[in-house]
Amino acid sequence: LKAMDQEYSGQRTTVLCIHAEGGVGKSQLVHEWLWRNATRTSGKREIFCFSFNSQGTAEKRQTSSGPFFREIFQWLNLKARAKLTAEQQAERLSNAIRDREVILYLDGLEPLQNQPHQGASSLKDPGVRDLVDRLAVSGRHFCIITTRYRIEDLGQSHYLKQIELDELSPEAAVELLKEHAVWGEHSRQLFNAVTKWGYHALSIALLGSY
Repeated sequence: LKAMDQEYSGQRTTVLCIHAEGGVGKSQLVHEWLWRNATRTSGKREIFCFSFNSQGTAEKRQTSSGPFFREIFQWLNLKARAKLTAEQQAERLSNAIRDREVILYLDGLEPLQNQPHQGASSLKDPGVRDLVDRLAVSGRHFCIITTRYRIEDLGQSHYLKQIELDELSPEAAVELLKEHAVWGEHSRQLFNAVTKWGYHALSIALLGSY
């Protein structure tokens, strides 16, 4: 959260990509950060969130940025002429986002990425790829991306940063269990429990809920 505040308030980073395996807590982290930003008394900004997670990650699944472009064009009251190319859509949308200083959150972008290699994957959707490149410029807009894989084909821009989200520390994992009212006669019992589940945030939260 502190790192996101720093990137946002520094006005140097306009595209921030947070990547980690599923269940580490990427979406929860961004939701918390957006909620804090949306409820601040000063400097309120327009925020648009879109999740690609429902499209799945299987290679044979049909994945497209079409629903995203349709929804955000409607939200921004942009009249989309028929048969706009992916490049034209990205250009119109990026101009509108920069002009209105929108915070754009693209959640679970991995369905629009190619099969990963060594933890990195290129974007196979030309519209989103072009949009992100066009947003990685100076301005007061801010684009946040969460995905399981580092995006390897983004342009070399000083306004773009990618951060890998680490697993929980053993101490933080134990605190997460305690938040679910889990206790043990000895602290070692809690540490043994979180160690068994690899300090994986979602697994520990489910364990705590159970």
